[in-house]
Amino acid sequence: MPTQAAKARTAWEQLNERQRAYLRVIYQFDQDAEEEIAAARKRWEKPPPASEWRWQLYAVEGPGNHSSIQAQLKHEGKLDPGAGSTLKVLRTRGLIEERGDFRQVGFGMADVLLVKLTPAGRAAARAGLDEPRPAKAPEGLLSEWLWGALARLYNAGEQGCLTDTDRWDLPKDSPEYGPTWNALLGLRDRKDGELMEDFQAGGKYRYRPSARGRRHAELHHRCYAELYPAVPGIEPDDVDGAHEGLVDHQGKPRHLVKVTEWRLLVWLTDLEQRGRSPERELLARDYTQYDDEVPAAVLDIPDGQISLYGAEKTAGSAAAVERLAARKGGGLVEVVQALNLRRYPGEAKTVPRVQLTEAGRRHVAEHVDEYRRWYPDTDGPQTRSAAPPSH
Repeated sequence: MPTQAAKARTAWEQLNERQRAYLRVIYQFDQDAEEEIAAARKRWEKPPPASEWRWQLYAVEGPGNHSSIQAQLKHEGKLDPGAGSTLKVLRTRGLIEERGDFRQVGFGMADVLLVKLTPAGRAAARAGLDEPRPAKAPEGLLSEWLWGALARLYNAGEQGCLTDTDRWDLPKDSPEYGPTWNALLGLRDRKDGELMEDFQAGGKYRYRPSARGRRHAELHHRCYAELYPAVPGIEPDDVDGAHEGLVDHQGKPRHLVKVTEWRLLVWLTDLEQRGRSPERELLARDYTQYDDEVPAAVLDIPDGQISLYGAEKTAGSAAAVERLAARKGGGLVEVVQALNLRRYPGEAKTVPRVQLTEAGRRHVAEHVDEYRRWYPDTDGPQTRSAAPPSH
């Protein structure tokens, strides 16, 4: 039985020159859209589902109205009245889908034709362009784009890098030639902590890895060398606990949770051990700032209890909290409906809060050493310094 790679190569080779051009251009626009969505996620924006953004505008009704895809095909000399039959071949071979729509374009509402690559079409285009399927980074590792940016910052040393507006007169091989601003944002705005920091020197902002970013790079540099061999890496001194390679990301025991879920368990454990509750502290300030007495019910909020919103932000998603609460054999956290104790509570009588269960406490205590091995750059209990948002 032929492999998926062989099927993709055969699908490409069965197309003529014009059909390949159409598939290639549609693929290029598909990948541009994918990059835009990835950048939006790194900015913590909520993009539309893939079932929407994968559809690309191909044609707008009316003479002389060319979409960006058609403009590119015309530039390559491939756009002609036979385009319909070309699209039909791609559609019947399962490489694209088509559908009509009615939407707002530059000059008003118009009938349009949308196209979307199928997984088979994407694979065929990659085979024809000799592009390998993008490597999927193991849990906790960066994308190729962001690893390249972090490695560049690391290799620049303490002088740091310049970016975008200030690097224009530097050759690209200069150590100070830094990543783009969007890449820096991707390293900064991470739910598990910033991997880069900025500082001023010589009247300009410069950028370098944060302490967390430096440790991440040193712990995983061999993993990245395997994962992205074309990206210039780093050569740090030996660091305790550094992974030997991707093998250290394989075979994680099934009883261990995902790194994002572990982060939440650590935070809840840390709060309990330090006798803190962000909810209790926040609500107490709600009263004391107006010189009101703090109600006893506020002071009785248990150590380690946080808002559902704070738990979701720490774990990175609502689904992560749900998985911990519904874990087979006993939830590691629980969501409780607590009395709304705000000074001005509004209409909501109760609010959801999250806390550790007894099973969660046992899980952390029993497996903390295993987690330190599998997630070496995620702090364990009593070592986390910055509190995630509670509201």
